[in-house]
Amino acid sequence: MRRLLKIGAALLLVATIAACTEKEATPIEQDVSVYELNQPGISIKMTLVGENDQLVGQSTESIIDYDLIEAKNAAEAKAILDELTGYVDYSDVKGITYEMIYGEKSANEKIAVDLKVADLVELANLPGTAFEGDPTMAISYSATGDMLESSGFTKQRQIENKKTEEEKSK
Repeated sequence: MRRLLKIGAALLLVATIAACTEKEATPIEQDVSVYELNQPGISIKMTLVGENDQLVGQSTESIIDYDLIEAKNAAEAKAILDELTGYVDYSDVKGITYEMIYGEKSANEKIAVDLKVADLVELANLPGTAFEGDPTMAISYSATGDMLESSGFTKQRQIENKKTEEEKSK
């Protein structure tokens, strides 16, 4: 069961929130990084979007094999994963778009968090989040990437200095 809880924490990274940074007034440049974690029974792909080292968005796609969580079918997997998340309906949380699809042998979870809209204090209190620092402050894009790498994720690619919509309109 301890292994299951550890997997649940990695699986449900609603907002892998790392060290905080002070909020920037006007972001100019945007960075996008993609991280992956592949372990037996689970694969996670996480995309981070940052502006001036402030994390402004995160999307995660996880594929969880039922064997990993000792489920025989979709109904058992749903019951186990619901228990791991404390029966929280993430789609009801402001700033989160959430979808869980149960297939024959695995579940596919998709989570997108708009950190410009979401309440950081509320996110910090959700099951499956990792948070260091003051949740009333902005989230550091670079520290979040470092936290993911120290948790076993591999950085796949980074697109740096992409102009934001705000900058394009000037």
